[in-house]
Amino acid sequence: MKKLATLLLLFLILSIKAFSQSGHEYLKIGNEMFNNGDYKGSVQNFSKAIELNIKDADVYFNRAKAKERTGELDGAIDDYTKVIEISPIDYQAYTRRALVKFTIDRFKDALLDYNKAIELNSNDSKLFMYRGLVKAKMNDIKESIIDFDKAIELDSKNYAAYMYRGNAKLRFDDFNGALAEFNKSIEINPKFAKTYFHRGNTKLIMNDFQGALADYNKGLELSPKDADLYFFRGNTKFKLKDKKGACADWNKSLELGKVEVSGLIKRTCGDK
Repeated sequence: MKKLATLLLLFLILSIKAFSQSGHEYLKIGNEMFNNGDYKGSVQNFSKAIELNIKDADVYFNRAKAKERTGELDGAIDDYTKVIEISPIDYQAYTRRALVKFTIDRFKDALLDYNKAIELNSNDSKLFMYRGLVKAKMNDIKESIIDFDKAIELDSKNYAAYMYRGNAKLRFDDFNGALAEFNKSIEINPKFAKTYFHRGNTKLIMNDFQGALADYNKGLELSPKDADLYFFRGNTKFKLKDKKGACADWNKSLELGKVEVSGLIKRTCGDK
């Protein structure tokens, strides 16, 4: 009887060990698939790992990231929520959940998550920058600038924070202030196409058409498939009496997916 009990205990221990190893194996495969761009496959493997190890926060976190890539945003939020239940001090889970909520326009909820993430990690420049973006979306521009200020205080090389602060200043018609921010952003990172786009838009508003054109050209050099850059460069060329060039850019913008430009093309350029 004692021998039988010993054998049963040994069987139980081996079964638990195999159970645990299988869960980690699915996690490993899921990570490999994620790194190879097979996000659907990675979700399936992470789900299997969760069946075998339901208290592993890393599996939920990784599955949430994969679900973001497959467009399962509600599912991603649920998984990040599970991570937080398991590990309430995981600021990255709050951060990622906030990013997803921001994507689906749940700005108030995103703000709450960023507040919590900052409470847990108050030295991360990007957290203040992202929270500033949420506040800007909620039309709380003054508060957004305060967050961008803090982001730059924590990391003076945060070129994106300068760009976003420039956009915030535009909301107050502070064009020169905005240009100064865009200039600083480009000084730090001259290969970030978005900053040229925003600086070009500012120059366009200020009727500096040649300056705007130069920025859009540079932006397209860095990001040649950006439909918005083609659209606004087309607007600039039209201002410069280059209708042919404007129509070419608008058509390229349409080709890249900016369908709302089709009416403008028909009215201004004809059917082509």
